[in-house]
Amino acid sequence: MRIAVVGPLRLPNPQGGMSRHCEELYSRIAARGHDVTVYCASRSGDGPSSYRGMKLRWLRASGIAGLDRIRCGLAAAVASLRGRYDIVHFHSLTSSAPCFVPRLGRAKVVVTVHRLEWRDEKWGPIGRAVLRASEWLVMRCAHAVITVSRNLEADLGRRYPRARPPRYVANGVMVPESVDRALLGPHGLGESEYALFVGRLTPEKGVDVLLDAFEQLWDDADAGTRCELAIVGDAPKESDYARQLRARGARLAAPVRFLGLQHDDSLAALFANARLYVTASHQEGQPLAVLEAMSCGRCVVASDIPAHRELLGPAGVMVADGNAKDFAVAVARLLADDSAIERYGNAARRRITDSDEFDWDRTATETEQILLAASPRRPAIRRPA
Repeated sequence: MRIAVVGPLRLPNPQGGMSRHCEELYSRIAARGHDVTVYCASRSGDGPSSYRGMKLRWLRASGIAGLDRIRCGLAAAVASLRGRYDIVHFHSLTSSAPCFVPRLGRAKVVVTVHRLEWRDEKWGPIGRAVLRASEWLVMRCAHAVITVSRNLEADLGRRYPRARPPRYVANGVMVPESVDRALLGPHGLGESEYALFVGRLTPEKGVDVLLDAFEQLWDDADAGTRCELAIVGDAPKESDYARQLRARGARLAAPVRFLGLQHDDSLAALFANARLYVTASHQEGQPLAVLEAMSCGRCVVASDIPAHRELLGPAGVMVADGNAKDFAVAVARLLADDSAIERYGNAARRRITDSDEFDWDRTATETEQILLAASPRRPAIRRPA
């Protein structure tokens, strides 16, 4: 197949679950003999021409995140008409409104819904209406819709009973090998116990709730139930929210370290040596950072939202969404109980390793089958060697 991939993407990208999803998925699909072109965006409109077997085509971005997703999605959809692709695969509702355009060139359209962006608080009435309209178009125009979680699959199926039923295909994760604790030295964490958060510094990630919780933890708990907070990630574009987080972190009595973007061995070391993994996200699809923490056998403390509930079940600790006090209490209790941390960490790791549900090769195979079923050529399915 000739496949075009469209979304708010930049490859390679050390941050951003969607870009990492596409990198791992489509490098594997390209390795199976398919011709894969990924449309990416950058301020310069330029970048490498290929990466891990995928062709990269670059569009110029303005730096206005919401507008760029819509504008670059439209530009890529129009460009796909000249590419004579069999499949145009959209990612993200903010980029998928023009999903009807490739159909004018008789390409088949597949859309992966990673989360319901219109539920984010950052959108005003107009932005939310545009994203709701994009979802409506996706469910009526796409030849196949993929979701990264079962709760998204059920939600879309319930609200669009006459549309093609969406298909759940999980994200993957690679279980890490042993890592060197010495890699924590540059971050000042070599001898420290710390809780880790990895993600974008955006309001929907709830990092402000984590700062509230660790401030309370440091004020109320004794020395045996305290730890540092390490925050890995950055804002897609510098924002007032990100600046306020950093300024507040510098003022807190609780030690908070903003480590910026980390990847490869450094990020693996941060996951593998964390005492806890914490996330207060208000909305997710199927968060890759939580999967990575689970694969490392970390005890996860997470906001009680459908995505976390589905992923963790009894293998993690849930606290009420947005409730910093409950978060502080849960973390303090765990830090005072080594056996509970070990029990939850082992359960989380088994959740990943006891099946192949969260395996990138399986993700690639299931996605390839959906694309082949939609493709006008319908070639025979190639199995990985």
